[in-house]
Amino acid sequence: MSETTIHELKSLLFSLIRCNTVNPPGNSREAIDLIAEYLKNTPADIKIIEAWDDKNKTYMYNLIAEYSTGSGKTLIFNGHHDVVPPGANWSYDPFKPVEENGWIIGRGASDMKGGIAAMVYAFKHLCENPDFKGKLVLSIVADEEIDSSAGTRYLLEKGLLKGDYAIVGESTGLNIVTARKGVIWVKIKTLGVAAHGSKPHLGVNAIEKMAKIIERLSKLRWSIRHPRLGKPTMNFGIIRGGTSINTVADECELLIDMRAIPGQKIEDIKKRICGEIEKIRLKDKDLKYEIELIDVFPPYEIDRKHKLVKIARKTVKEITGKTPKLLAKPGSSDVVFLAEKGIASIDLGPTGRNAHGANEAVNFESVAKLSEIYIKVAKRILK
Repeated sequence: MSETTIHELKSLLFSLIRCNTVNPPGNSREAIDLIAEYLKNTPADIKIIEAWDDKNKTYMYNLIAEYSTGSGKTLIFNGHHDVVPPGANWSYDPFKPVEENGWIIGRGASDMKGGIAAMVYAFKHLCENPDFKGKLVLSIVADEEIDSSAGTRYLLEKGLLKGDYAIVGESTGLNIVTARKGVIWVKIKTLGVAAHGSKPHLGVNAIEKMAKIIERLSKLRWSIRHPRLGKPTMNFGIIRGGTSINTVADECELLIDMRAIPGQKIEDIKKRICGEIEKIRLKDKDLKYEIELIDVFPPYEIDRKHKLVKIARKTVKEITGKTPKLLAKPGSSDVVFLAEKGIASIDLGPTGRNAHGANEAVNFESVAKLSEIYIKVAKRILK
């Protein structure tokens, strides 16, 4: 990379970090306008798409830029511009990036403005030097840090984002993520009968009923196992119930975070949980409950011999001198929604540290190498 290119890429990354895109509340227009301005002199078709976010009662903004050289396959570069709140204990202003020993420090540097900078630069370079056949799509999206409902999911559901292949720029240390656990958020509500606390026998205590459910589900075991991700997990994340200390609770609510592995079906998971609760009901006719899946991020896996994986792995090795690892991650990313739509997808991003923590940072050399990797992968997959 020339000094001019390095300066351009670093300047872009610094400008992105300066944009306060904390979610919530989801301030996203500044970053989108910045990228649109950066790309305005390219031959790409650039669209800014607003999506109403009912959680924050505001519009969030996404950018889709497309450039086609004619018939052929479509490759999507996907990255989210929203970041989590900065929190405490920073050594610097989280929105005034600082370079220190080759690391760029600032909120979102790792998660994931480093990846965005690399793909935006790569997209611009490819549009200006179109040595590929097919279509290249850049999707810079909002809302990944919450549930992607005003970002990638919205664009996919509306048919605004389509392709054959996708690369998501989450920080991976220039390794390739080929599998992720899914996320199923379950809400269970038990329904009791209120009564005075001095006469609990006249009521039905919803908290006591929920305690039975928690005890039962905590012993739940799954026979299915993934060779790299292990077994499914279940976490009781939130419980709330009752109205006052001297009243028999007539409602209790439990929120469960369930992590599913590739091969599991969401319907089967819900059916299994309901089956366990029904076993309690056989002995306790007063148990009344409701169950709801409040959100689902499907499990994801791509064949490690897939064309996209092989090309990406070969390219990373050529540019870095190291064979990248093929990783399986327990957490989710927008890759799962792209894959769900039949788009062959991977996570491939820079080397970061302290994502979501104080003094979050990204290694700039990895960002520079990543932009080269993206350019070469695009040329190889679209030919």
